[in-house]
Amino acid sequence: MTGTLWIPSNGTNQIQNLWLSNNQFSQICYELNSVFPDTLKLSNNRISLIQDCQNPMFPSDVMQLTTFDLSNNPHINFPRDIFFRTLQELTLSNCSLTGPLREFLTLIPGFIPSLKYLDVSSNSLTGTIPNLDFTSSLTTLVLSNNSISGTLPSIYSKQLQTLLISNNNITGSIPSGLSNLTLLSKIDFSNTQICSQLFPSQWIDKQWVSCNLQVSHPCGIPVPSGCLLNDCVDTLMCFVDQCASGFHQCQHNFRTCIQHQNWSYSCGDCPNYYRTNGPYKCLPSDKLIITISVTLVIVFAFLMIVIIIYFYIRNKKLGRIIESYICK
Repeated sequence: MTGTLWIPSNGTNQIQNLWLSNNQFSQICYELNSVFPDTLKLSNNRISLIQDCQNPMFPSDVMQLTTFDLSNNPHINFPRDIFFRTLQELTLSNCSLTGPLREFLTLIPGFIPSLKYLDVSSNSLTGTIPNLDFTSSLTTLVLSNNSISGTLPSIYSKQLQTLLISNNNITGSIPSGLSNLTLLSKIDFSNTQICSQLFPSQWIDKQWVSCNLQVSHPCGIPVPSGCLLNDCVDTLMCFVDQCASGFHQCQHNFRTCIQHQNWSYSCGDCPNYYRTNGPYKCLPSDKLIITISVTLVIVFAFLMIVIIIYFYIRNKKLGRIIESYICK
């Protein structure tokens, strides 16, 4: 199906769920007293415009709609002047959205006051994440695969349960405002620059629905149970000097991981014949170098003696053969 999708007045009041994905609709038109279905899914279309076609200058409120899926509409221009009074779930993933994330999120308190679920993943949104206390109802925020930078905000909606921010340029540590969220049960910080020497203590025994902490700088001890991590052995990693070193680095440099009473970790002493080089590296000591050198000299001398003996015996046998031949 192609063209314009019309939402007539009182025309869909008997329809609760309307799925029109994978078509060629180009715009959505509604008018005063239009009654939307509860759920409207229009992913994989060509929608670029949503407007009150009867009065575009002063658009009417969108009523009844609670779930709106517009994912994979690469030319969408989401309206900034339409009041979605009842909308709770909005999906705008892969819609070629651009500009600062902050400007987009400022629409929520004024025009989408009941929003609980927002997915704007796989777009080109930039800037930083603002404080997420603009709405007390938000439970899920999906920001993965954008160009968002800066650090995590310090203030959140107390209802937040899911925060997915993978594949962004977010840096810094995990703020206390996030670690104190009791309902938070699903996070994905993979492929970010987030780093903290210590994961929040509230997360250690937390029952996660989904937890992915495969960050570019693996950090945080002790490791929250049930979380995916990178470069970990038995879910233990060693961190010193602002997450400069992981467990593997300690191990590869012949240092061990030591757990302290305050749950922090550090790299242990170097083994025999190695000397400390910096906070987490070991280098061969002078004693080891001398030992290796002497060993090599002894081995070389032994090989030379074997070679001399071999040629001596060989030449002696050759002399006997020649003498025997002459006598005959």
